[in-house]
Amino acid sequence: MGNAAFEVNMDEYDKALIFALKKWIADEINEIYDNKVYALVLGLDEDGYIGYNTEKHLKDSGSDRFDIIAWKHPRFACINDDEAVDGSYEIWSRFKGGGDLRDTYFACARAAADELVEDGIIKERFSENIPILFAD
Repeated sequence: MGNAAFEVNMDEYDKALIFALKKWIADEINEIYDNKVYALVLGLDEDGYIGYNTEKHLKDSGSDRFDIIAWKHPRFACINDDEAVDGSYEIWSRFKGGGDLRDTYFACARAAADELVEDGIIKERFSENIPILFAD
């Protein structure tokens, strides 16, 4: 799993959030019906979101390959649209003590993405391991 320094300090709240994020991402990417998705983005702003782009949209739009704003679905799904993952995030942030949790949240999201790759979920869904980007 992802960041070794983070793993040493990981507590049960981090593990629960990683589990929730992993399940949410896996469920949401199974709802993508477009062909030839070449990258995903996990947004780490206050909403938390998943986005994606396709080769066809890239070709049709003429935009830069990683210009997330111009992607076909820059915000395909948001955490707060899913009660289970939103609830897990709220519990996690409450028990972590509030304040600036950005770095820890980033580490949890990265760990969830890494586990999806390691478990073969990304490759199974998209026929290859596509990049998972992170955005503010």
